[in-house]
Amino acid sequence: MPDEMFFSNDERALVRGRRTAKRTDTFRPCVITLPDGSQVEGIILNLTPHGMLVRVMGSLEIGTPIEVQMMRDETFQKPLAEPRYGTVVRLDGTDGVFSDMGVRLEHKRATSRPRAKTIVPRPAPPPPRPAAPKGMQTMDITRDGQKGPGRRK
Repeated sequence: MPDEMFFSNDERALVRGRRTAKRTDTFRPCVITLPDGSQVEGIILNLTPHGMLVRVMGSLEIGTPIEVQMMRDETFQKPLAEPRYGTVVRLDGTDGVFSDMGVRLEHKRATSRPRAKTIVPRPAPPPPRPAAPKGMQTMDITRDGQKGPGRRK
């Protein structure tokens, strides 16, 4: 990490490398499919939205397009998610048995599905109400055919 830091001449005192996103450390098994169809097992050491660091036995050429399938278990049998496509952009530790590959992921734009237009029929409007009579309304109530006591005039 110290080799990625340098002091700049402007107001910013310290610039840390060219990292565009924060890394998430992980230890996730994965299967890497090469362009010829062969598969290599590996371990994802860290990942970002833009790429990942994968440890494999052997090494691959820089610029090799690969497909990385994250696995749910250590037996490399159950896939965890959809495979991701990327390109090998960096190799570290190629002198030993294991090598660490930096993989830049391809971001494919989500194709927008054509949406079917659904036409929802509007309910019929309710029939118009009869107009309310204007003015004051009175009601005469009769009981047993006789008028009750009412207003005296």
